[in-house]
Amino acid sequence: MEISKIILTPTATMIMDYDYGTCPSLEYNFKSYDPLTHTIEIIGMYYDSKNRILYLPRSMDTDFIVRKLESKNFNGDYYRVNTYPYNKFAVFNKQIKLKYAPRDDRQIKALQFMLCQGEYSYNVYKTQFAVNLPTGAGKTYCSTATIAYLNIKAIVITAQSSILDQWKNDILDYTNLEETDICKIEGSAVINRILSDKSNLIHKKIYLVTHSTLKSFGDSNGWNKVTELFEKLQIGLKFFDEAHQNFSNMCMIDFYTNVYRTYYVTATPKRSNKDENKIYSIYMKCVPAIQLFDEDTDPHTRYIAIRYNSHPTQADIYACKNKTYGLDRNRYVRYLMNNENFWYMFDHLFNLIEKQGGRALFYIGINDAIEKVKQRIIYLYPEYENDVGIYTSISTNKQAEREKRFILSTTKSAGAGEDIKGLKYSVVLAEPFKSEVLAQQTLGRTRDNNTYYIELVDTGFRQTNAFYAAKKKIFNTYALSTKQIDVPQSKIKELHQSAYIDRIERCKRGLEFNVSPMVKGVEFFEGRGVPGVIFTDR
Repeated sequence: MEISKIILTPTATMIMDYDYGTCPSLEYNFKSYDPLTHTIEIIGMYYDSKNRILYLPRSMDTDFIVRKLESKNFNGDYYRVNTYPYNKFAVFNKQIKLKYAPRDDRQIKALQFMLCQGEYSYNVYKTQFAVNLPTGAGKTYCSTATIAYLNIKAIVITAQSSILDQWKNDILDYTNLEETDICKIEGSAVINRILSDKSNLIHKKIYLVTHSTLKSFGDSNGWNKVTELFEKLQIGLKFFDEAHQNFSNMCMIDFYTNVYRTYYVTATPKRSNKDENKIYSIYMKCVPAIQLFDEDTDPHTRYIAIRYNSHPTQADIYACKNKTYGLDRNRYVRYLMNNENFWYMFDHLFNLIEKQGGRALFYIGINDAIEKVKQRIIYLYPEYENDVGIYTSISTNKQAEREKRFILSTTKSAGAGEDIKGLKYSVVLAEPFKSEVLAQQTLGRTRDNNTYYIELVDTGFRQTNAFYAAKKKIFNTYALSTKQIDVPQSKIKELHQSAYIDRIERCKRGLEFNVSPMVKGVEFFEGRGVPGVIFTDR
């Protein structure tokens, strides 16, 4: 049976009556190789085998698709399906009012782009918009102002549930909306209640939901049900927060929802994986985009790389190997937890940060290592027992943990979209990565001027050296300044001894604190305790 037609929706290109494999040269554009499983993964394209429909990105060049299909004897036509008529969207009875005007020219320019005004008026008939705002530039404000101006019901889709509360609090702060105007869609049960008309949630103005909630519901109930959800709620505007994340799921949502406008908002419009980034570029190729990073005025954080050698043995290097990526992150971090040089460097670094004052976020790759670092801090600085927070999946109250002075986390838990206020330091302590995207995201965790991004670089492993080199261009572009400090082996113990003396001097000042019985310190080797100042319980 021949391909009958191509249907164009605001965010999808649908090829009807298509048999998978008919046009390999077209399908090839969306294949990504996974070196971990040695399999080919399809991203940015979806084939509905039941209805014989191939879904492709709407922003992909339609003429290119037609040429590919013509080579397979496609003689049909293609049809444009506009969004639902404008009056089908829920327009608010009461206009949303903003409490604040745009704070600078960049926010004004972003709003002009998002609203297709001024120099961007030629985009007025477009349905997709890529808004690439640097971290801290006001993506939430600009998105909220867009909703207020267009006065149409909207949904915000994020990667993590913790970020939903950030959006909710910011929207309440920026507008005259009340909590009852905003709905967090949490779990399939809530969606089922909406679809069965057993809920009054259809009367909200703004909806907040995670990728995982929509994916779980779509996979379990069929993605046509996601279409039904958006129609039931009369969603007109769709915002993808940190649009480069959850790329596969973003594609599925685009393929099965038909809204007036879709906004892809992110500070890092690219993917870490080379193949995935190629597909992401194809996906966004014809989407109007705005880049608002100013190399002269935006950098505000200084990057410092502190290079030392953990002096691994050949057995250590072999034990940390991974056949796919070269270095197994988890094994490597566990190796560091039993390495003297690492702990000496940590003691020196933490001592400097503690003396300078200010909040610090430490990136550590795995949870058991995070626990050991926390024990180490309490062992040496027991007055900070209640000031060290663990912000990962093992936290019972993540919101409370992120408010503490010293935060221990992973790049996954405190990654893109996280807004931790008042950070003076971001420290990549024990989490090796080479991703430029991740480097830019972690650099963006500090929002204030005169802040620091510090990375401990282990020169003892070929891979960690290569990771450092791969990220240099990101810091050269986005950091206020870059500095490399090489610490020779002869200096490492001197730095540790200096930190030890500082702690002794600190004790002479008559510290006042109330500590619980001492936590056992991290040990280098069995039966050998870590040197430090020991405080007794009062």
